[in-house]
Amino acid sequence: MRRMLFMCCLVLGTGSLKSAGVKLPRSVPYLKPVFSPRSTTTKFAFVHVIDDLKKEAKQRHLDEPEAYWLASSGVADMGMCVLAAQMTNLRLHNASGDHVIITRHVDVQDPRVMTFLDALDAFVFKSTVQQFYTHGNVRISKNVSELVWGIMSQTILKVGVFGLVHYEKLLFLDLDVFAIRTVPQHPFAGYAESLVVPSGGNAPLVASIMAIKPNISHYMLMLDLLQQGFTTDQGWGRQGWQVGRGWRLIACRQYPHYCSDMGNASRRWDFYFAEADQGLIYATYFNGLGPRSLRNAIMFGTLSKNIPHIHWYGERKPWMRSTMEGSKALIEKIREPLHHEVFWAAWRAVTSTMATAMRPFDCSATLDAFAQ
Repeated sequence: MRRMLFMCCLVLGTGSLKSAGVKLPRSVPYLKPVFSPRSTTTKFAFVHVIDDLKKEAKQRHLDEPEAYWLASSGVADMGMCVLAAQMTNLRLHNASGDHVIITRHVDVQDPRVMTFLDALDAFVFKSTVQQFYTHGNVRISKNVSELVWGIMSQTILKVGVFGLVHYEKLLFLDLDVFAIRTVPQHPFAGYAESLVVPSGGNAPLVASIMAIKPNISHYMLMLDLLQQGFTTDQGWGRQGWQVGRGWRLIACRQYPHYCSDMGNASRRWDFYFAEADQGLIYATYFNGLGPRSLRNAIMFGTLSKNIPHIHWYGERKPWMRSTMEGSKALIEKIREPLHHEVFWAAWRAVTSTMATAMRPFDCSATLDAFAQ
């Protein structure tokens, strides 16, 4: 019955399945609900971003250079399985709240994708903000491959997370961030800031895990900066804002200009992913809000105390073919616990609870072979 209603909505031209508690205010542009498994009045949600919810398999990507990006961004079919494992992992750790997926594309006419979303009990929103991420609008001083450009473009989908203003609080996690202990119901109850985010050495903030109190004015500001574009010399919105406010862990050897300038700041925007999600979020909360900025956002060296988690950045991801085939060597190389067992426990739970929904995706068979 639910899917019949969904298709009816498409015929009528709304393009979305509307349920109580998930309607967006009309003032939220470039974001619309496209799938809802049920009604909800929940005020807290975990948010996940994946470029494309689709059934096509592209396993060849997993053996190509920089495949770890592809596997976590949704370009490869593996992203569907990782998404299922991440959401299942949160539930295994008693995480309560809605699960929301932000995506660029979802095939709402494919029954296999709909079955997948039903099994995940996930609310899906389509974001169209990537239309503003063009070579003419985003001008950077370094040469990047089309693959890297595509990766940076996909990170801009995170703008949609900040538009989920019908929720009071959100916890966003990149697909390669997994909880390793029980997730408290109110991990940031003591903070009044609209954004709580970790800091890094090569970027003032790390947008892999973020606690957000969504605000329509903040979202509109972020959209405005995105539409105005980016240059390395002027930053987002081409405002010429300084970098350095709130940055606690600057890697001075790599970025000496951020350590030597007056006020621990520089007007050159060349930190890691300054031209992508991390720069845009930083510009919004630490520059664009003016004197209110540092009262609206706070950065920590880590959020592990609030939300115990593991971040498999780079080549650490357990679902990479090279990792699955040589995890012992990888552990010896990195010389720290990788907690790969967290992923495999979640994957086994996926196969036991939603095997039918996962069967159409080739990544399921790939992971099952290594999970034995």
